[in-house]
Amino acid sequence: HNEIAQRQERTTLIQPLIENAHLARQLLPADFALLNMEDSLQEIYFLALAILKYMKANNRSVRIF
Repeated sequence: HNEIAQRQERTTLIQPLIENAHLARQLLPADFALLNMEDSLQEIYFLALAILKYMKANNRSVRIF
């Protein structure tokens, strides 16, 4: 299904940030700002989901940006 393929593509793009937590800390706020300007709410939603999964997996407190 096309939607699943798009979701997997987003996950692939996000994965390097998730795997490098110290980089993610620095890059994610900027990414959110860029996504707000350039991309759809759906893109932001999937990025946020990936961040929440990452934080949950690493027992980090979840904060709403």
